[in-house]
Amino acid sequence: MTGASPGSIAFAAVAHLLRGGATVVVVTSDDSEPRIAKYRDLERRYAGPGAELHIIRANLASFSDVDALLQWLTAPTTETVGTTTTEVKPALWPTLLLPFAAGPAVGSLADTGPANEVTLRLMLLSVQRLIGSLGERIMAAGRAPVRVLLPMSPNHGTFGGDGSYSDTKSALETVMNRWAAEQSAWAAGTRLIALTIGWVRGTGLMAGNDALAHEAEQRLGIHAFSSEEMGALVAAACSPALTAEAPLRLDLSGGLSQAGDISGVLRGVTASATEAISGIRALPNLADEPSPGSFEVQPQVALDDMAVIVSIAELGPWGGSGTRWQAELGELSADAIADLAWRMGLVRWDRERAAWLDSDDQVIAEADLYDAVSGTVSQQIGVREFSDTGDVAAEGTPRLAEVYLRKSLTIDGVDYPAGTAIRVPDSQRLKRQVGGQFPRGVDPVRHGLEPSVAAAMDPLAAWNLVVTAEALAAAGISAEELNGQVHPCLIGNVQGTGMGGMNSLHRLYVDPLLGTEHANDLLQEALGNVVSAHVNQSLIGGYGPMVHPVAACATAAVSLEEAVDKIRLGKADVMVAGGWDDLSSEGINGFADMAATADNQELLDLGIPAHAHSRPGDKRRRGFVESQGGGSFLVVRGSVALRLGLPVRAVVAYAGSSGDGIHTSIPAPGLGALGVARGGSDSPLGKALAAHGLEADDIAVVSKHDTSTAANDPNEAMIHDTIQRALGRSPGAPLRVISQKSLTGHAKGGAAAWQLAGLCDVFATGVIPGNRNLVSVDPQVTRGPLVVDYRNLRRAEPVRAALLTSLGFGHVSAVVALAHPAVFLAAVPQAERERYLTASRQREQAGRQHLLGARYGRTPVLQRRTERPDRDAEIDLLIGAGA
Repeated sequence: MTGASPGSIAFAAVAHLLRGGATVVVVTSDDSEPRIAKYRDLERRYAGPGAELHIIRANLASFSDVDALLQWLTAPTTETVGTTTTEVKPALWPTLLLPFAAGPAVGSLADTGPANEVTLRLMLLSVQRLIGSLGERIMAAGRAPVRVLLPMSPNHGTFGGDGSYSDTKSALETVMNRWAAEQSAWAAGTRLIALTIGWVRGTGLMAGNDALAHEAEQRLGIHAFSSEEMGALVAAACSPALTAEAPLRLDLSGGLSQAGDISGVLRGVTASATEAISGIRALPNLADEPSPGSFEVQPQVALDDMAVIVSIAELGPWGGSGTRWQAELGELSADAIADLAWRMGLVRWDRERAAWLDSDDQVIAEADLYDAVSGTVSQQIGVREFSDTGDVAAEGTPRLAEVYLRKSLTIDGVDYPAGTAIRVPDSQRLKRQVGGQFPRGVDPVRHGLEPSVAAAMDPLAAWNLVVTAEALAAAGISAEELNGQVHPCLIGNVQGTGMGGMNSLHRLYVDPLLGTEHANDLLQEALGNVVSAHVNQSLIGGYGPMVHPVAACATAAVSLEEAVDKIRLGKADVMVAGGWDDLSSEGINGFADMAATADNQELLDLGIPAHAHSRPGDKRRRGFVESQGGGSFLVVRGSVALRLGLPVRAVVAYAGSSGDGIHTSIPAPGLGALGVARGGSDSPLGKALAAHGLEADDIAVVSKHDTSTAANDPNEAMIHDTIQRALGRSPGAPLRVISQKSLTGHAKGGAAAWQLAGLCDVFATGVIPGNRNLVSVDPQVTRGPLVVDYRNLRRAEPVRAALLTSLGFGHVSAVVALAHPAVFLAAVPQAERERYLTASRQREQAGRQHLLGARYGRTPVLQRRTERPDRDAEIDLLIGAGA
């Protein structure tokens, strides 16, 4: 079907065809994201069992595009990976053809010119080529004739001023005559139905006359159809019952064919119609629904044995946690844009002038801030193409290229004869062009880290220090107060990284090769545990457990497992957890060599923009999009959170990791995760849920690892379907999927930190974000109870529990079960609840004020602690009577 743009007759007809289970191919010249979103909504709303909707981009004024379309329709599409060729689309021989494409056509006979040629090609010549060539192919293949619905019109010049539109409709009448005369060439492969279509309101062709429709109906005695009405009639004309050997004619003109002097009547009604619509006013927007409240639950876990997350902070392609969450829901507020602009150095607050200044120190009125910077901000955040001004230069990494001397050469007294192989400095362009990068211009110095210290640290370590300080601030507590309220021996750190300080690792190996000087402690900054050690040595100051997991892409989730275990074993009361990884040319090229990451050029050639290359669950996924960043979160013993009034964001009901047995490094890890459900309701996961007063049906959402690889996404869907069946989930109880990497890309070791933060946001708001890049869902990812959608879902009741999976190279998998903060509150004795709620609200408010104040030039978020305690006092603290 052509010409099925939103609001058109064909668009409305497609809805009816989909409802009937048809496979519909829509051809459009506009496959932009807003247009695709309209088609996606159409399919979601109307598709019946077995229905399919295919969207094909083509310029139907181009004969070559018409020919390419026919080839695509009548031949299968295959993909070859290595030695394996797979059919991804069968031949879609049409049984119905609706060539309804049209464009704007205006002007009188005197205005005839080049624009008329395009109209003739689009609405007449290409239609003839499409029908004739398809009929010819059908005859050659010996297939049943295709039924063709020709869009005819009673307007053969009677409206006037519509360019060559009426000419094309008059000329299409000849197709009916040629059908009988050209049976042996093409016509035997077709059956023609000519639809004489009348006045239709709201279409691209007639929308400009909508104001005249009512008066025209009265004066001409006609019926002006809505596009929905005409779409239903066109869909009815698709019935096989209307097929006949000879061409058929159907009058759907609503009396317009017999209306007489149309143009004269229209001139008479213009003035009155214009006056009639002058008083129309817009309706006000409706307020958003409130977020759902709490619920009844009876946990059996004592607060001393309960592990809770009291705060979480992050840095990624969308900035911090608040801005990432807004982006995940689909729209950045003015405050989010202001926060990002400040982080990126586009604006700063001048306390003396009490005003925002741009990078040229010019004042920007706060009311104008959004308009002034939103365009720049939106171009420099998220998943985007690499540039030479980013952290990873598009030109790639230095290398020494081997060349052969054409003639002899003497260097420092050494003679090299012609033909000698030497190596000269060169650069290797990156094998991928797109990644999830920090917002351009972000700088840890802006958050309080001294410039000299920032220069000496690996960037990943610097950001971990800043973000951990943000996590403390979000909880409304300082490191000094924390150490005063909890013995430092019970404060530990289990932050990890998949690959370590990649910037330092790069310099460690490349600088000596190129003869570039570097700091003598560069090796230290490259070590994975040092990324986390800076947090303890410069901010937290704890003496508790220091275990730093390296679990590839599952690192942050394994870090949470370590934190929970340390608390439940009595080794700590407070654990700083999290995971991080960076972008580097070595990593980008290495993942590309493994064919793990998306081929960006292939996706760009498909018309998919850079920001949409991470496509979990979508049929056109091509691999993961690498990203940089991570997050820090504070995990606290429940009784300590109660005593200190720390705001609980989630309860960790379960956290565990596993291996996959005997395996090679296939790209579908995670089978070992099924062990969490061994024994069904008596399994480790089942018992953990029950101990917190929950069951399988309480799990409303799962945040999947979903990397966008062909193997991982379906494999992970199988894992969750199997786990839910083992736990005894009720048939039909939906489990909504979050595929967060569609927004953020894949941060490797830091990925699960963002997933955890997102689930905490779900608990707080009751909104489950959609998969923003999902256009055509792979049926393999919708197994069992799994519900995969591109839309946000606002629940009427709280999300009681959620699952998270994180899978890593080396076949390590982690499963986390989080519970709503209401589970913690239910375990708090009634007599202490009001005090706790008051204290936690005060800490939350203080945290927000601290973070906002940093933006406005008050106390920076990060204030490093540099004074060591007196050594004797330190020894006494560790082994003295107060220990």
